[in-house]
Amino acid sequence: MSMQRFFITFMAWMALALGSSACFADATSRLPKEVSEFLLNREACDHFRGEVIDPPDSELKKERNDNIRTYCTGTD
Repeated sequence: MSMQRFFITFMAWMALALGSSACFADATSRLPKEVSEFLLNREACDHFRGEVIDPPDSELKKERNDNIRTYCTGTD
């Protein structure tokens, strides 16, 4: 892949990612409060579930697990 094509592809993906993030924020502002809170908690839940603690650190692992309990309870 040429550098120019790589750059264009990269910029397209960045625009898509930033645009969808802005759309999500706009969409949640027009939804009922309970739905917006659910979506935001679900997004935070997915973030913390995907977080990898490397190198292993018991304090960070406890913090991550606390966040998972906080944001994931009731969203599955």
